[in-house]
Amino acid sequence: MARQEGSQGLQSGIQMAARRAPLRRLARRHPLSRHGHRRHEERGRILRDNRCHAVSGPFARGSAPVEPPSFRFPMTKAPGPDKTILFLAAGEPLVKAVKSLRRAGYRVVTMDRSPEAPGHGEADNRIIGSIEDTDAVAEAARACGADLVLAATEAGVLAAATASARLGLPGIGVEVALTCLDKGRMRQAWQRANLLQPEFRLAATAQDIRDAATELGLPAVIKPRRAWSSKGVSVVTRAEQIDEAIESALSHADEHGCIVERFIDGPLLTCDGFVKDGHVTFSMIGDVEFQEHDRYRVNMSLNYPANYPAAVIEEARDLVAAAVDAVGHRWGAFHCECIVAEKGVYLVEIGGRPGGGHLFAHVIEQASGLDAPVLLARLLLRRDVDAAPRKTGGACYRFLSAPPGRFVAAEGLAGARELPGVGTLGLTIRPGETGGTVTHDNARHGWVVAGGTDRDEALQRAKDALGTIRLQMEN
Repeated sequence: MARQEGSQGLQSGIQMAARRAPLRRLARRHPLSRHGHRRHEERGRILRDNRCHAVSGPFARGSAPVEPPSFRFPMTKAPGPDKTILFLAAGEPLVKAVKSLRRAGYRVVTMDRSPEAPGHGEADNRIIGSIEDTDAVAEAARACGADLVLAATEAGVLAAATASARLGLPGIGVEVALTCLDKGRMRQAWQRANLLQPEFRLAATAQDIRDAATELGLPAVIKPRRAWSSKGVSVVTRAEQIDEAIESALSHADEHGCIVERFIDGPLLTCDGFVKDGHVTFSMIGDVEFQEHDRYRVNMSLNYPANYPAAVIEEARDLVAAAVDAVGHRWGAFHCECIVAEKGVYLVEIGGRPGGGHLFAHVIEQASGLDAPVLLARLLLRRDVDAAPRKTGGACYRFLSAPPGRFVAAEGLAGARELPGVGTLGLTIRPGETGGTVTHDNARHGWVVAGGTDRDEALQRAKDALGTIRLQMEN
């Protein structure tokens, strides 16, 4: 769900830690932008003021000077293509993506609401602001002279697409972003294409949801139309659960309301890939283990390659390729989930962006040998690239679920990180927070990405690594 937050974040002062740039570069006008002169005038004003007080121009209307973020990176520019990427989000899972893009020669400006986001420390410049705010993203892109606005998370997809269209920059397109973000529009697009998916009803109010659940029958899935990370999603198996599910869905919904779907029983299949001028290439296809809970079926382990028969994989490939086409997605990355049921493979949802968390920069590379961040940037810039996997390796993205109680401390993290095949591992639960049932993707308590010669070896290595961690909990 991409909320329009207006320009309040800009008016309160977006901070930018910037480096000096040659004046000859500042003087050039971007060939795709009608605002080239204004854009580079703003950019030059920002980059020449390396003291980094409140940014002048549109970033600081009515704001007082603020203290600049401290530099935590060398003030050098990597050689390479003369392109600047505004990279939306700078959390820990995306640090490697920023490094990859800079290593490939791109200038990277990270934008994130948090001044402490670790990805800032690997970027050429940084901007503090909401990646969900289209006006903020457009102003940031104009000011830093971006040639590409790249959204690696669902939160920034609509703002990136809208800002890119406004500035004449390449992107996935606003209609594609809206269709992939809004589960109602998505399902309607697939319905028009006669693709296999759960029966559904759109619901604007609590009574609409009750009526839809009655019509479709239980079990049913209730979810907001525009949300991500499984927030507000519930599987309702009994009538007495519906009120709580409605409250949860509506609390995460915007004015577009909710959607109710007939529950389809079966394990999940997950896939990531790229689309080049409408041609779909799969990077990896995996199977999914989810949390054993009646209501919150949160994904807890993504295992690659998928442990499904070849016929199921082929059916899923054909279905997902058709799903990508049906939503109009022609350039960029996609992440899609399906249900493998007795009657066939059913579509669950698709994102017009890479898979979330560590999938983008870590897991795709382990499973396919592809440098996904660089490949995506080149695709969006309409470069001629080969998106075919370089290898088929075993990979596992597994999550930690802490036992009930209040988290105090953890032991064994350093040892777990040194185990064979472990690429990245960490905790998201903080001291004082509670363990127990995971209610959505962002509430999972820790992670590991592990690799191996095949799926089973990678899965075992991930289990071994998480099993090494000892959590101290108190009641």
